[in-house]
Amino acid sequence: MTLRSDTYSPKGFQVFFGVEDGSGVGTADVGALYSLDVDSVGFPSLNPTLSMDVRTGAGETSKLVDYFRTNKGTTKEITVSGNFWDATSEILSANLTNDATSDHQVAYNHTGKDLKHGDSVSDATSTFTVVVNSPFANSAMIFPGCVVTALSFSGDMGTEGGRIKQSVTFKTGHVPSLSGSTASASTLYSAGSTRDMTAWTLTTLGGIADTVMSSFSLNLEHDATFHGFDVSGNPEVIARGAEFSANLDSQIVYNTDSEALISTFESGASFTSAGAINCSNNATIGSVTGFGFHIDTSALTNVAFSEGDVMMLDTSWKALATTSGSLIELVCE
Repeated sequence: MTLRSDTYSPKGFQVFFGVEDGSGVGTADVGALYSLDVDSVGFPSLNPTLSMDVRTGAGETSKLVDYFRTNKGTTKEITVSGNFWDATSEILSANLTNDATSDHQVAYNHTGKDLKHGDSVSDATSTFTVVVNSPFANSAMIFPGCVVTALSFSGDMGTEGGRIKQSVTFKTGHVPSLSGSTASASTLYSAGSTRDMTAWTLTTLGGIADTVMSSFSLNLEHDATFHGFDVSGNPEVIARGAEFSANLDSQIVYNTDSEALISTFESGASFTSAGAINCSNNATIGSVTGFGFHIDTSALTNVAFSEGDVMMLDTSWKALATTSGSLIELVCE
């Protein structure tokens, strides 16, 4: 091996994903790849199983012969953050919510979509193949059988004029290929449009209309677990976790209206009126355009002062289901 001079910019790495619509779940058979807007490409969590326990024998040292390593039966995660673009965010939201319509509604009695290896795929609610593309030839990391387990959207009027940001976590139990052919995306994220908070005409929190909002962060999660095995070490079944959760953090101006949230938090009241949280440009979810969300019922889980040029309130909310309707309604278009 000789000394080499080649180096690679961190910005030369890319992340692509595609719906597994060919041979089925976990097959890395995708019709087209979409690129993601990524701030920087972090290293995926590969989580191989390693065992180097000291066994009985000569001395008190770990022996080479006892070293064990496998990539089977392990869970891999890929988390990437960047700007919201409707062309890709719409697809990611469909996977997490199990709703391929344009307005993603998580029903009050929502259950996740359980899958088995090789299941036929009809839309974005099943599985993706995720590719971490390297500028070094034939070094792409290919992760089949991925589902979205966490998706967050955020915006801050003090940063890029309230431009919406997103972070997505993919999880898979399938064995990856870490030396795949260099990939290319059929659809670039820039084929879509970005969004920002200024498109919202409604900023209702806890039934308080027209809150003066500085920033928000909406965090959606529905974990996945992987069960069984085939001869290649891939799981036979992908199951969703016990809870789909939706949590909102928002900073608003402390004023006559928002001051009431302090006593509301202390008393533990929830808000059951329609539109208790509405961050969008229409009171009807089916008429919302761009990016927005509605939460009909919520609990205020935290409130605190935040000092700035004026006094602000940091608020935290958890979406709650009742006996009808939706836990949350989300539009990403």
